[in-house]
Amino acid sequence: MAEDVLSVDEKANTHLLLGMCLDAYARYLLLSKYPSQAQKMYEKALHISEEILGETHPQTIVLMSDLATSLDAQGHLDEACFYVQRASDLARQTEHPELHMVLSNLAAILMHTGREL
Repeated sequence: MAEDVLSVDEKANTHLLLGMCLDAYARYLLLSKYPSQAQKMYEKALHISEEILGETHPQTIVLMSDLATSLDAQGHLDEACFYVQRASDLARQTEHPELHMVLSNLAAILMHTGREL
């Protein structure tokens, strides 16, 4: 019933707030050495961000890169490469203010795979 009262913008903002909470929780889990749980939270946060803000939004790009980091921590290197490469491509296209961080994550993951660009 309460959801019926919320406007479309309020619902979107509520979902974005949930996404931010999931992101913060995922960071905590990753730092606490729970990468698989962090991955799940990052996936949910990324889905919300893509749905509401779009794929090229700065927050979405950071979440892609962070999801890649959690996958890398678990040894899921192919998936990690997919997400960090996509984040890198989008960050370059959009002149993302955190491009250096995304590229650093890309370099670290590529080092773990033994691949080159």
